Amino acid sequence: MALRAELGRSDEALLVGSDCAVLDADYIARAFAKLQRQDLVLGPTEDGGYVLVGARRAIPEALFQDIDWGTAQVMTQTRARLAHLAIRYALLEPLWDVDEWPDLMRLAESPLGESLQLRGLWRRLGLSTQHGAL
Repeated sequence: MALRAELGRSDEALLVGSDCAVLDADYIARAFAKLQRQDLVLGPTEDGGYVLVGARRAIPEALFQDIDWGTAQVMTQTRARLAHLAIRYALLEPLWDVDEWPDLMRLAESPLGESLQLRGLWRRLGLSTQHGAL
């Protein structure tokens, strides 16, 4: 498990998803701050998953087993497992991630998408959606 491996090299570890464009350095700093008081921190997503998991001690692998990954139940199941295992945890504020086409449209309309000029790039590439041109 990646968390366990990293905790062998440092006192705290964070795993961050690569599909959350709005996760920034302040969010990561808040995660590390939460780890000063809790064993685990989760960064929830609006769709029921999470974009970040951090720990300051080895976490039983059972925490992440038999979770319905990729569904809206991930956070609910994880929190139930945390309670069952008596692991102290904190939650950060929910963020959105990019899982489906509407999420990609949201990214394009975000300040990051504007700065990357995603809509213009997609137009030049001739990309469109089922719902019409970009």
